[in-house]
Amino acid sequence: MDATRAYTVTSTSSVDINNLVVHAGVNLSSNPGTLFTVEGSVVDAGIIRAGPSDGNQISTVDIKGNVNGTGSLHISDQAVLEIGGAVSGRLTKRSFSGITVSFDAANGELVLDHSAQFQGLIASSSPGAALAAGQLIDLKDLAFTSSMSTSVQYDVTSNTSKVNFSNGSSTVSLLFSGKDSTWTLNTDGHGGTVVADPSGTNPIVQENQLPGTPRSTWWVNPGADSTNLEGFTTAISTNIGDTVQFKIDDLTGSSNYQIQIYRLGYYGGNGARLVTTLQHQGTAPVQPAPTTNPATGEVDAGNWSVTDSWSIPTTAVSGVYVANVVQGTQVFQIPFVVKDPNSTSDIVFQTSDETWQAYNGWGGASLYGGNGPSQGGAAYAVSYNRPIMTRDGVGLYANSDDSVFTGEYPAIYWLEENGYNVSYISGMDTATNGALLLNHKVFMDAGHDEYWTDSQVANVQAAANAGVNLTFLSGNEIFWQTQFTPSIDSSKTANRTLVTYKDSHFEQLINPSGQGTGTFEAPTNWGGAAMPSNALTGTVFSVDESGSLGTIKIPYSMTQLRFWRNTSVAATTPGQTASLESGLLGYEWDSSPDNGFMPAGLIDLSSTTVQESSAFNTEFGNVDTSGTATHNLVEYRDPTSGALVFGAGTVFWSWGLSNQHDSSPDGNQTNADPNVQQAMVNLFADMGVQPQTLQASLVIASQSTDHTAPTSKITSVSSSSVIEGQTVTVSGTATDVGGVIGGVQISTDGGKTWHVTSGQVGTQTVNWTYTFNAPAKGSYSIETRAVDDSLNLETPGSGVSYTVSPSTSLNLFGSSATPATADVSDPHGVEVGLKFTSSTNGQITGIRFYKGSLNTGAHVVDLWSASGTLLATATSTNETASGWQQVSFSSPVNIVAGTTYVASYHMTNGQYSDTPYYFDTLQNPTNGSLSATANGLNGVFAYSSGSIFPTNIPASGDNYWVDVVLNDTGSTTETPPVLVTQTANQNAVVGSAFSLTLAGTFNDPDGGALTYSATGLNGAALPSWLTFNAATQTFSGTPASANVGTLG
Repeated sequence: MDATRAYTVTSTSSVDINNLVVHAGVNLSSNPGTLFTVEGSVVDAGIIRAGPSDGNQISTVDIKGNVNGTGSLHISDQAVLEIGGAVSGRLTKRSFSGITVSFDAANGELVLDHSAQFQGLIASSSPGAALAAGQLIDLKDLAFTSSMSTSVQYDVTSNTSKVNFSNGSSTVSLLFSGKDSTWTLNTDGHGGTVVADPSGTNPIVQENQLPGTPRSTWWVNPGADSTNLEGFTTAISTNIGDTVQFKIDDLTGSSNYQIQIYRLGYYGGNGARLVTTLQHQGTAPVQPAPTTNPATGEVDAGNWSVTDSWSIPTTAVSGVYVANVVQGTQVFQIPFVVKDPNSTSDIVFQTSDETWQAYNGWGGASLYGGNGPSQGGAAYAVSYNRPIMTRDGVGLYANSDDSVFTGEYPAIYWLEENGYNVSYISGMDTATNGALLLNHKVFMDAGHDEYWTDSQVANVQAAANAGVNLTFLSGNEIFWQTQFTPSIDSSKTANRTLVTYKDSHFEQLINPSGQGTGTFEAPTNWGGAAMPSNALTGTVFSVDESGSLGTIKIPYSMTQLRFWRNTSVAATTPGQTASLESGLLGYEWDSSPDNGFMPAGLIDLSSTTVQESSAFNTEFGNVDTSGTATHNLVEYRDPTSGALVFGAGTVFWSWGLSNQHDSSPDGNQTNADPNVQQAMVNLFADMGVQPQTLQASLVIASQSTDHTAPTSKITSVSSSSVIEGQTVTVSGTATDVGGVIGGVQISTDGGKTWHVTSGQVGTQTVNWTYTFNAPAKGSYSIETRAVDDSLNLETPGSGVSYTVSPSTSLNLFGSSATPATADVSDPHGVEVGLKFTSSTNGQITGIRFYKGSLNTGAHVVDLWSASGTLLATATSTNETASGWQQVSFSSPVNIVAGTTYVASYHMTNGQYSDTPYYFDTLQNPTNGSLSATANGLNGVFAYSSGSIFPTNIPASGDNYWVDVVLNDTGSTTETPPVLVTQTANQNAVVGSAFSLTLAGTFNDPDGGALTYSATGLNGAALPSWLTFNAATQTFSGTPASANVGTLG
């Protein structure tokens, strides 16, 4: 065929020829249902196409001989191309010359009878992109075995991938256009092997092949938004195919503004693509004053009119979009989300829109300050019906760190640069429609994702339970509880008001709805959730707005964990510590504490300890002070589904992925870190997600095939029979066969609670130790569980038993424990102490207290019931100049298990010892059977010249270092209640209501709670007209004439 034209092979059955020569310009195509066979060879300089299907009519081209030339062979939808001979081709340093086989549609099949002789180039329907999942290649001469494997060599210059398919004894190498990195291999049913790229060409790859818009055109710097031309969308996210409505307020005096709509992504480094431009029609819209609610401080511009709208095409790609409203030199940028509720993308990315709005002070108040009714002028509620000016610094503490372009945008840029199949939703979507998460392999966020609703947390947890992996590239995440309520404009649109009363600031529930909106880590009595974020993310907020950004460090043993494979971190020399790019630790970051909420099998991937002078966050989020914090990158698996969870625990982690973001708050330049980029490739691979356009500097990673849990063994226990409160040291080993040990956890109470042991990680066999104080008397089992670096968690065995005996002198605090401040500069007479309970009956024989050298004068120790009855008192004598002092009572005081008591001491000259925030935890400090009340409800004091029952509780949960001495070695004899006040005789009048309330009549010397009942003197029941309320200790009734007489 030598004419420059198209030829069609038409037949309802088959066409059979010998040899075929196709000259340049010739386009030869087969019709649906045709079997076109070339018995000999083909010389091709044009195009040969196995034509498209028509229903069940599939086109097949079968070339029995060799194929030579520089033309192309095409496989249309559902078509089959089979080649029996060799195919010519050659790759030079810059380009390919030879036969190209191209798939024209998402589904088709290439059959190679002698695949080892195929030297051509295989391409997908999208130039330069990876193959689609339905584009199959049958290697008939490569026997399918149980030892099948692939390896990929990508050449960035030619944008080609050489893929080696091996069955253990033979290897076939094929050349592909683009970056084909992930392959599945299966039997073809006839002894050969079918290979396919399961990832295919996803919408993100296709979208980012479109021309982008230069950054200089679409980027708006922080602070550059106009205040004369501003607006918002009526929904933070809109479905593909629906309409985005804009409400614009134009004070420029000109109606000639445009709305330029961009989608954020990679786009060859431009970072965004202009999708469409809306030209405003009509007059310049001047909007009315927004609606306000003085009771909450909310400002709601929902009463503005819709001025412009955009109908999202059904072909649009989910993403984070920005609308630049432009009038001459005036510009205002509006972020919003386009979501696809039917998406099954690998990754679903949640924006931090609740945080954008929390810091947004437009209209008067944010959740931090302004003209609102809360502390510092903060509002209790903010509206989504407002222009977002957080990035412009409008609002107390508002700046670019709380906007999309600091932590979220670099993650978006990098994900799309590397061709990850990702779709996008808002935080509001996660809160209101948890089903959106279940069609994806990975849920992720990034940056500053501080504000969450309870339903949002529950929906993400449910997704993990259902097998969705979680990736938190965020810090200070899941910190403040919020609620969504309707807008306050006349439309009452659902979920347009974000509410948080920040109850924990007030140390009580103040939200009128009755729902707590404090910090997630605060106790419920403070209006919190009593569930720190590390229960879900693995990390919890620790350092607040640090003045300088830090460097994440990885000790040598952690560098050997598979998370760091294929990075320079993994090449760290034994005994040394690796460091990531400076500036990734900040501006707010988390720790991974052993606080009772640590997920099972959690492992640390890094460890960076910092002494903060003023940014250490404590008191359930209320206070920044000095303190030591340790940052950890962490991983664990959901115990229900096995889903993998990663927590970065720092707002700026995504800065390691890309340098495309707003500037650093400390002014220093932060560069992308190849170690972070590769680590994320590794992480996503272990979550079953692969990139399609991976950066040339990175390496394709494989999902872990290690599904065997490690084993651990206890080799020694310092004593199997101890006294409560005594120190016990346990030692042991752990071994893994498919990877290395990531950590060992231990339970000393038969599996009820678990803690982290000390020891090395990163090798197949490790030694570990753990030291604890023996609990209350009884028999216990010590159990261990090891976890490897693929997060396989051992099922604990029966463990080792130990027995605890009661103590004659148990204390809460050890003799080496010391306060943060030995002498507080407070010279007044004061009584300080703490509330405590015991899990066993026993006797308090005395009280201890710690004093500094300035704490002089008389000291009297007191033991009280919870209601303030003085149970014992003694004067301290023979004191040392400083340190622990112990005072014994003349007679021991019996206490009842589970009952709260108060131990305190009075000092005439003040100067008490103190450790602030000690009791601001959700776990009661415990030693043996003794426990001190936590939840911010401990540390008690009262000012007085003499002993007084201390009822005041400091906001800061102070430990004043008062302790008790408990003897619970024997049974205690309960002392009966004693009569304190004799009630006088009472008179009741016939026909008149009678009432008598007993007040302070009895006292229990043992400090126990009293219950009341009433009978006559002879034990007979009360008369029918008289009743007794045991709860209020009140007699009441109305006697009749028949009741006249004396009742005793």
